[in-house]
Amino acid sequence: MGAAIGRQDMLVDPRFESFATRRQYRREFVGEPCSALNTVEEALAEPHAFARGSVVETTHPKFGLVRSMASAVRVGEPMTDHRSAPALGEHTRSVLTELCGYSSEKIDGLIKV
Repeated sequence: MGAAIGRQDMLVDPRFESFATRRQYRREFVGEPCSALNTVEEALAEPHAFARGSVVETTHPKFGLVRSMASAVRVGEPMTDHRSAPALGEHTRSVLTELCGYSSEKIDGLIKV
């Protein structure tokens, strides 16, 4: 941060060499462009994040409604088909069949039941 705000002296100042010491001496930043960071919970509840479409909601079969951050990369049309992550092994058969060309017999031999 020191370089970004034109304070090269901060780069070599031992008070700012670690997170712990920066926290200890955070009052030294008064007047410098900085702010508190949100926790994940706070970020997901931030009205501005909702307004920008930065928070997506999906329904998970075990956990119900799950909120997560959308990709910060904004290229082309925004994605609208958000899904929860698959369960362990949920797509194993389709991946091995469709992408790898494995037969059902070969897959059965690989999967321990």
